[in-house]
This record gives sequence, structure tokens and C-alpha cells, in this order.
Amino acid sequence: KPYEVQDLLVANPHDSTQYRIMGRADDLLVLSTGEKVRPTNLEQKVLEHPDIKDVLAFGAGQVCLGLLIELSANRFDSADIDQPETCAAILSSIQPYLERGNSFTDKHGKVSNEIVVLTRESTRPFIRTDKGSMARKSILAAFGKEIQSCYEKVDIQNALPFPSLYDGGYALLDSIRSLVHGIIGYNNITEFMDLFEAGMDSLQASRLRRAILNGLRVTPDLPILIEDIETDFCFRNSSIEKLYLAVARPVSGSQDENGIHETREEHRIWAMEDMFQKYHDVLRSFERLAAHVHASRLKRRPAAGQKKVVLLTGSTGSLGCFLLACLADDPDISKVICLNRLHTDTTSPRQRQMDLMSKCGAYMSNQAWDKVVLHGADLSRYNFGLDEDHFPELLGATHIIHNAWPVNFNRSLASFAPRSLSWLPVNRASNILTEPLFSKGLKPFYHMENPSRRSWQGVMSNLSDILGERHGKPLPLIPLKKWLGRVRDLGEDHQRNVAYKFYHSWSGTLR
Repeated sequence: KPYEVQDLLVANPHDSTQYRIMGRADDLLVLSTGEKVRPTNLEQKVLEHPDIKDVLAFGAGQVCLGLLIELSANRFDSADIDQPETCAAILSSIQPYLERGNSFTDKHGKVSNEIVVLTRESTRPFIRTDKGSMARKSILAAFGKEIQSCYEKVDIQNALPFPSLYDGGYALLDSIRSLVHGIIGYNNITEFMDLFEAGMDSLQASRLRRAILNGLRVTPDLPILIEDIETDFCFRNSSIEKLYLAVARPVSGSQDENGIHETREEHRIWAMEDMFQKYHDVLRSFERLAAHVHASRLKRRPAAGQKKVVLLTGSTGSLGCFLLACLADDPDISKVICLNRLHTDTTSPRQRQMDLMSKCGAYMSNQAWDKVVLHGADLSRYNFGLDEDHFPELLGATHIIHNAWPVNFNRSLASFAPRSLSWLPVNRASNILTEPLFSKGLKPFYHMENPSRRSWQGVMSNLSDILGERHGKPLPLIPLKKWLGRVRDLGEDHQRNVAYKFYHSWSGTLR
């Protein structure tokens, strides 16, 4: 009679008698964001510290993961781990092991020093079963107060009060901007840029939400007392400008139906229907172009007996690793061309791919690897940033799998809508700009990561490359004021000076 085990097993694709034990079925933690974390590798790496007896991850239902660490007897028997200096010294010694453990975990499952609870084997040991294994539920219940206190302390310790709107809101806007830049890690994010398109992940969104909530909690003399905000607050207000407007309402005391506590289902349904209709109409305008592309692809289908060539993006992700393994193992496929983000480290693209596949448990034979071609690419650049020797290889692809998409179940609908000119050519924000892109003799500019924000500077740089191709070098970029002056001097003849239609809209810049 078969025995049902509680362990998760993965079969070796090359030997059906071998299995890898991935951990206990009850090890899986589901965060409040809906994301799932299996912390087994993280726990094992931290456990390699010579003065740690056991490690237990926690965080089910919380916004981020934390660790309970049981320190070995002897060395820490006389140390008072409740003292800040002692605790800091212990955490400092654990830090290299924690960083290594985090390297085996997705972004939403990484642990910071602030969410670590220490205990000693000699004074308050972990609860264990008769077999000697950790009684996970009992341990988490026993340390429930410490865990909750840990989250609350992290939430409040760095909270800064928000300024009032005495100066028209500029100080509050600067405060929100600083919070965003500090949490995401770089300061080139503009007020209108979507934060998730700029690279913010769900863990950073959770940190930003807590920072805003605690800022409101410690802000004196608020007209409206704020005890909590929605868990998806940053997903629904996914730009600095939207965050500023959402925070300004309770600061000024002018809450409304779109304020910080909005939960109306009717508004969500209306927003979905409105966005659907908007982009349905936009896509309908490309019917003729789509038909032309479809006809061209039919002509490029492989003949009977001819093997397929697959272009794959996102092969370094968990799903991408297994996709690559399946494709390369398919006898009907002769080549798999992988386009992945450029990396600055010295590891070769192939070695990096192999390392990531090994982590995921995806395996390929040497024969399968011979089919794989890896390129570092930037999908927003002309020819994806590939040189003239490598880009033509992509034109032989018979199938394209675009797998490079952010996996984030909490992104709001609004965060997918571009503002101004964010992606081309689907969002025809300016017919004046996009019409030349489809003119005869000019290569159209496509942005494959749709929708993905590009700044005006980035778009103009791409256009400079494309339009300058016939001259053998990029067209020079000049300031708008200088360009408008040239447009004015060229005169109002619309046949000779098609750009004149821009002039009256922007002529105030010349004053």
C-alpha cells in the first residue's frame, strides 16, 4: 500500500528512479500580497553559521518574510541578546549567511535584519516533536508576540511625520519623492512615472505602504486620525503624483470617495470597462498593419520537414528556465535564441543561465545546449541593442515566446496605463510623431515590453538611431527651443514644412 508523504519531490528528468526532496509541503508561506515563498534554501544557508542551532522562517499573512533564529548554547549563554549592542553584533555576524540565503530567494521572499527574532537554546529553546524535528506551529505560537512586535517596531522606528500643505504642497511632494527614491534605491523616477514600470517590486511596495502609514500616524494635528490604509494602497496609487494626492487628502482633512479608504467595487468595474474600451479602439486602428504582419508571417512558416527556430525572452526566470529546457529538448526545434537583460557582472550569459537553471532544478543535455544561443539585449533599443552581426539571426525565428513579464498579482489596473508617450506604437499619443514611423523607407520603432515606460529622452534617442540609419550615424538631438526656431524660420508651407503643425502648440517656449 503506498504511503503518502508530506515532502515535495521533483523527479530527475533523465532518471525516473531519482527524486530531489524540495522540502515539506507545509513549508510554503503565503504572504499578505498573495505571493508564495518556500524558505527552505534560505533557512539552510543561515543555519550554516557555526553559532546557530536552528532557523525557522515566518511571515504567513504578513507583508514580508522574517526569521526566528535559535542560538547555540555555550557561546551566548552569558550574553543578553535583548541589549541593542549585543543584538547588533550577533546580527552582524549572521549577515553574510543571510545574504547568501537571500540569493536563493525571489525578491518578495528576501529577509532583512530588521525582521529577525533571536532566542537562545539554553533559556528559551525551540519546541520540538518526539522525533526531534521543529514543531513549527507551536514555535510560531510561542513567539507570536515577539514576531508581531518585530513587525510593528520596523513599521514605526523610521517613521517621519509628513509636512503640512502650508507651501502649496511642495514640501509634502518632496517628502513622498524622498520616500519613494529611498525605498526603490534610485532617484531618477519622475512624478508621473509608474513605479512598477520603473522597477518597484511587491516587497518595496509593502515597505512604501508601511512608511506612508507610519508617517501619517506620527504626523501631528491631522484633521482625520489614520489608523490604517488599504493593503493595495501603493498598487492603486502607483506614481509619486498619485501618492502625493492620496496623502494630501488626510493631511488637509479633505477626504472624498477617491481617498485613502476607497473600496468601491463600482469604481473598479468602471475603470476596467473604460480601459478596455480605450485600448480596444486603439488596437482596432492597427487592423491593416496586423493583417499585413500576419500575411508576412504565413510566408515565413517553415516548410514541411524544416525545423523550427524559437525566439525566447525571459529565459532566466523560473518559468523561463523550464521553457528553455523543454524547447531545447524538442527534436523539431533546431535553435532557441534567448534575449535577456544585459548584466554588468563578469559571468558569461551561458554560465549565468546554467547557474539559474541549476537553482530551479531544470536540466539540459549537452546536445540540447548546442541549440541554445544567448544574447544580452535591451528590448527598448533599436534592434534590441544587438550589433549587425547578431540581429539578422533573429529574423530567422519561426516562433516567438515573449516570457519577460513582471509577475505581480497586486498591480492595479491604472499602473498599466501609460502617461504621455510611454510605449510605441500602440499608444498613439502623438500622430505627428508616429506617422513618420510608418512612412515608406523608414523602419518602425517597436517596443516589445508593452506596456513599459520610456522617458522622452529614451524615445528620442531611439528615433535618432532609426532615422539616422540612412546617414550612417544617429541624427543630432537639439533643444526644443532651437528646433522650434528652425521650424518657424522654414515657413508655413505645410508641404515643405510638415512640422509646422507643432509650432503653434509649443511656440510659447520661444518667449
